[in-house]
Amino acid sequence: MFAVYNHPTMQQARTEDRIEYASLGWRIAAVAVDTAVLFAILTLVATVWVFVLAAQGRIDPNDPAAAQTLARDVAATPNWVANTALFGTLFIYYVVLEGIVGASVGKLVFHMRVVMRDGSRPTGVAIVVRNLVRILEAYLLYIPAGISCLASSRRQRLGDHAARTVVVRRAAGGRPTQA
Repeated sequence: MFAVYNHPTMQQARTEDRIEYASLGWRIAAVAVDTAVLFAILTLVATVWVFVLAAQGRIDPNDPAAAQTLARDVAATPNWVANTALFGTLFIYYVVLEGIVGASVGKLVFHMRVVMRDGSRPTGVAIVVRNLVRILEAYLLYIPAGISCLASSRRQRLGDHAARTVVVRRAAGGRPTQA
């Protein structure tokens, strides 16, 4: 496991001397993986929903027009409901994973972790703050986040600035890489 929180180098030198901040490219790759995971989760939820509707007798899976009726009903859903479901899922996904393991699935795949600027484990408040800002960044297609990462010496997106966190990367051997 990625041990930045209590790594001995943290006690000997400042965090920014020993840790490689995750670049915009690595962060984009992680978001791509997370998007695939979220898509799979939403697809599973939609599939279960259809099975529940069929079990309740509200749709007939043998009726070819049932899919059209279901699609029409979904299309009639107000945008705020769809947006709340989508961005709520996004928020919960990141908060739960970052709160438990300090990283989303995408970050784990690419050996990254969210830490406080001093290298310590992120607080619950920091995780919530960075992911509340993520909702706005995601709504704006992560363009402000990308600009912020490129402009920041610590490669922080807007949510990281607000929460005083950074995303760091470790070498394949499990030790933090030097910047």
